[in-house]
Amino acid sequence: MSAASSTTPSLEANRVLRILLAITGTALCYVPFQLLLRNRQYAAVVLILTITAMNFFTILNASIWPNDNYAAWWSGHGLCDIEVYLSAPLQTAYATSIFAIMHRLASQIKLNSVVSQESHGQSRKRLVKESGLILAIPAFQLLFTYFDLAQRYIVGAIVGCSAVYDKSWPKAVVFDAPPAAFALASLVFACKSLFEALLSHLTEAHIPPDIIFKRYRTINRETSAILTTTTTNHDACQRISRIRHRLYRMCLSILVLYVPLMLFFSIRNLRDTFNMGDSRPCSFYRMHYEALPYPWHAILFVPSWLVPAATLEQPWIPILTNFVVVTFFGTTDDARKMWLAIADNLGVMAFGTYLGRAYDGVVALVGVLRDRLRESMKPRSPYHEKFFKEEQ
Repeated sequence: MSAASSTTPSLEANRVLRILLAITGTALCYVPFQLLLRNRQYAAVVLILTITAMNFFTILNASIWPNDNYAAWWSGHGLCDIEVYLSAPLQTAYATSIFAIMHRLASQIKLNSVVSQESHGQSRKRLVKESGLILAIPAFQLLFTYFDLAQRYIVGAIVGCSAVYDKSWPKAVVFDAPPAAFALASLVFACKSLFEALLSHLTEAHIPPDIIFKRYRTINRETSAILTTTTTNHDACQRISRIRHRLYRMCLSILVLYVPLMLFFSIRNLRDTFNMGDSRPCSFYRMHYEALPYPWHAILFVPSWLVPAATLEQPWIPILTNFVVVTFFGTTDDARKMWLAIADNLGVMAFGTYLGRAYDGVVALVGVLRDRLRESMKPRSPYHEKFFKEEQ
């Protein structure tokens, strides 16, 4: 294939967009990373580090193998040998970090409980616990990869280096199942947290949905009052409470799209693994010394039209996750101060001033929408009137 015909407009647009958005999203995550690290939200910090590493490889792969001119492709020696060992552990770490966040929030989401600061000892203990929860399975996958690679690696257009696992039961158990299992478990904890927060405060049956929303807001106000009157360092505790609720909403937003996608990928991979005629017993000797139709060390080049669509578009998951993180943690008051400080240090304070005005405009718009929502929640029947007065 000639260089002139080695790409298409859609392929080039896909490549340029993923590089541009990966760089932009990763850069914008700097402030959320600093804020979460400062507040000792270690699982969220690992999530940002994981998507940063995934985006780094996405940028490299799309830049090194930008088109279908495979006659001029680099073989990927060295770089691909590293990537194939990190790709599956990074995908699993993405799922386990979200699970660790939701697992911790499940015990803290009760909105009428007083939030307290952790001591340094408690923080270190939680760090060890969350590190084991997040990194144990990815570390095992990293060590097990060599024993389940059916091919050294393959190189595809835009997606770059990819691992080829043997179609035997270890692939399903070690690599296919964990991300989907952790994603489903995260969703279970998210739903559990939401239902516990609501059911623990609902004392009357058959309450209409708008009254449930009203009660939810009332609980939030009561929590703020408790923090203000009983907590010695209420500013820090209020910040922890806000971060906790943002983490919950952020993870829930990610899970809405991530869980269906992970289930799709897992089912597809399991189907390919146990497809009749392709599944085989696990044998290290067969994989490395009797590999067919190509030797184990052979490096295969795959043009874009032979790359499965799911594989081609999978790098968009961490890219979009960047912007979800920025939406929840890059637009807070603390984040705004950091953005303005960065703009000042870079000598673009005029831009920082404009950014501040734009932020104030967004806050004002949100206030107007909130007031309209409250207006729409006013009682419309004698039952609503009675319950509304009881809430006051």
